[in-house]
Amino acid sequence: MKSQGVYNWSGADRRLGKRWSVKLYYETRLLRRELEGQTLAVQHHFTDVVTYLPSGDIVLNTNGWMTTTTKARLNTHTPAWLRIYQENWTWYVSSAYAGMTVEFRDSMVVHKDGTMSGAGPVKK
Repeated sequence: MKSQGVYNWSGADRRLGKRWSVKLYYETRLLRRELEGQTLAVQHHFTDVVTYLPSGDIVLNTNGWMTTTTKARLNTHTPAWLRIYQENWTWYVSSAYAGMTVEFRDSMVVHKDGTMSGAGPVKK
C-alpha cells in the first residue's frame, strides 16, 4: 500500500498550498510548473519523474535514469491502482484500473481512466 505520497493534481495542489515548492525527500521536491497551463510535478534530482496535469492525466518520466530510487518515487507518487515494476531488465507499468500492463517509456501518459498512451507494447 502506498503511503505519504501525492497521487493526483488536486492532492499535489493541496500539499503545495500557496507555495511553489515543497521538499518531499532527499533531492526530491513537489513543484508548480507553468507548462500547458498549471502543471505540478514531483522532481527527483533534475528530472520531473511524475507530472500531474489539471485534466487528471499523469506523465511519467525517468530521463534515462531508470534506478531503484526513481522507480520508488514513481510508485509513491502515482495512484494505488498503478504499479511500476521491473522484470528481466525491462520496466513495466500495470494499471489495475484499466486491466492492462505495458512497457514503460519516458514521457508516457497515464490517463485518469487508467488507460495509457505513449507506452511500449502491451505485455502478454
